[in-house]
Amino acid sequence: MSYKLFASIKSDFLRVEPHRPPCLWWVLIEMVRSPGFQAVVYYRLAHSLLLYGVPVLPSLLRAHSIRSTGADISPSCVIGPGLLLPHPVGVVIGGGVVLGDDCLICQNVTCGERLRLDQDHSYPVIGDRVILCAGAVCVGCIEVGSDSTVGANSVVTRSVPCGTVVAGAPAKVVRARQLEMT
Repeated sequence: MSYKLFASIKSDFLRVEPHRPPCLWWVLIEMVRSPGFQAVVYYRLAHSLLLYGVPVLPSLLRAHSIRSTGADISPSCVIGPGLLLPHPVGVVIGGGVVLGDDCLICQNVTCGERLRLDQDHSYPVIGDRVILCAGAVCVGCIEVGSDSTVGANSVVTRSVPCGTVVAGAPAKVVRARQLEMT
């Protein structure tokens, strides 16, 4: 396995437990305690195995993750470090999705292709530090700009500008997102 795998898991762990040292002991405890962290680690392992050309194991890890955490994250999607899934049940991330760094995804979120016969199979690209609230749906060839928030039960079928809050079905810009100063 590569350094990038362990660095990504460390970033994911620090999103869940920012005040704990990211040593193996605490990572293993969090794997037992947090189904969301568990789902992210299963994805990271399956994705790395897929990149190394291991044939069946990524699919088995994905199936186990669905059964044990309720999250269906395709090993072929690309997710940046620092993913936080507080409640992973119902989360579906399709194979062509690209997700940036430090994103927060709540329960019942779907990111995937827009199933239309007259279009190619395109997936969303989600920027860095994006928040996808409960029940949000992002489908098709769209971009959700960095530092944006997609409101609960919103359906995003068109690109979202950086730093905005969108809500509704179909989603429309509601306001600019207030960013925390750190």
